[in-house]
Amino acid sequence: MTKLIRTTLTGALVFLLPIGILAFFAGKILTTANKLVEPISAHLPVKSVAGVSATILLALFGIIAVSFFAGLFAKSHIARSAVEKLETYFLGRLPFYGLLKSLSNDVIAPGETAEHPVVLVRFDDAWQVGVLIGPTMEGTHSVVFIMDSPTPQAGAVMIVEKDRVRATDIPLTKAFGALSARGLGLGELVKLNNVA
Repeated sequence: MTKLIRTTLTGALVFLLPIGILAFFAGKILTTANKLVEPISAHLPVKSVAGVSATILLALFGIIAVSFFAGLFAKSHIARSAVEKLETYFLGRLPFYGLLKSLSNDVIAPGETAEHPVVLVRFDDAWQVGVLIGPTMEGTHSVVFIMDSPTPQAGAVMIVEKDRVRATDIPLTKAFGALSARGLGLGELVKLNNVA
């Protein structure tokens, strides 16, 4: 019973906390953008479009424009180098950062090779779904995050022999969905004849 409560609370925090943080920052960004464009929108001939304030529309357009140019800058060598250093020295040390990064990459660029791919790990006669974190220093073992069901954000980190880990082509988002549904749909994603 205690494990169920702990797992449920952990899953809720891991799921709800990022949404709350995003909503908070989205509200702050929109409020700041509103304040910045109010002087400009006072000179516009139209006060609203389809019932939406011209100030809000101008603020949204500004946010989209800034995001577009930030995306262009993000592709530059300078930005990639800065992000790499930030991930190495700070973000990489945060729990679940790598997993969340893989999830977001899977949504943004489906089909690309994931930094932390979904794998199957053999335990006696059974296979478990996990996320490959990386090899050990010797290269003989792999560090794998074994996801729980129905809360795949929770689980256990294990170090297993490299030959017990098999790569899959399962996208992380689909693995999360199937494990959240207590395995429903996982059978269509796993090809065990390639894993024997």
